[in-house]
Amino acid sequence: MDRVSTPIPIWKVAEPTDQARAPEWMSFHVFKEAQRCPLSVALRRSSYSQLWGGFGYPSRPTAAAVSGIVVHEAAEILLKELAQAGVTSLMHPEAMNVLRRLGGFTKVLENSLVEFFARENDNPRFEQFPRRPDSHFATQATANESNAPGSPGQSRLGSAQF
Repeated sequence: MDRVSTPIPIWKVAEPTDQARAPEWMSFHVFKEAQRCPLSVALRRSSYSQLWGGFGYPSRPTAAAVSGIVVHEAAEILLKELAQAGVTSLMHPEAMNVLRRLGGFTKVLENSLVEFFARENDNPRFEQFPRRPDSHFATQATANESNAPGSPGQSRLGSAQF
């Protein structure tokens, strides 16, 4: 067997096109990272226009990270809408009207997932994820991974106060 192999680029290495400056404010998490390795924080927050149009060095999210990001974004949307409607508990009579207006939990998750994929569209390190997910399957998988403890299919959010 005579196999001819064609080299496949594994990495594309590039220096920042615009070096990050010291921030005026930073979170505790970034502060701890900067104490450990200031250069890694600076490089991650620099611009790499020759690689992609996003901010900083392109991240390489895992499936768990994607699920977490999507669930947190969906929760933020839902909580903001509930708060704007004056809803202080999911037992509040107006809570279901807010959920209906948003299209339900699944629709909020689907929208968050679609927005996430749109933001990561030109990320060169995001190739392990399908670009056009079957939204129902992806949403259901995300919802299943984020179920609150309790009996199957039930959440403890019913008595949550916010």
